[in-house]
Amino acid sequence: MAITYNWDCKTLQVYTSHTDYNASPITKNNVAHAVIWELTGTNDDGVFATIVRKTILPINDLSSFQEKNDLTNEIVKGWVFKIIGPDMKAAYEAEVAHLVNEKVSPTEITVILES
Repeated sequence: MAITYNWDCKTLQVYTSHTDYNASPITKNNVAHAVIWELTGTNDDGVFATIVRKTILPINDLSSFQEKNDLTNEIVKGWVFKIIGPDMKAAYEAEVAHLVNEKVSPTEITVILES
């Protein structure tokens, strides 16, 4: 059964002001320094599972800084994918697929004894 993945990269941790580490320092306001993202996988029957992780953004050079109001989920998702790389992206999706499949066909259950 196919699983569809949704990467929500819209939650940012932002410094109200930050100065980078260049020879000619640049100071900007509202500098995103981390993304708290959610990855949700949903199978064809609507069974879903979600993981939440955090990816740190490089902010040592603000020369290509993008204003918070100019950011979109697609832009930030691109940053996250570049930082984590294709192997970790696949690993996170495999983790979510496992969680979805575990809901469909559990390999472990919890039982409570009567006495």
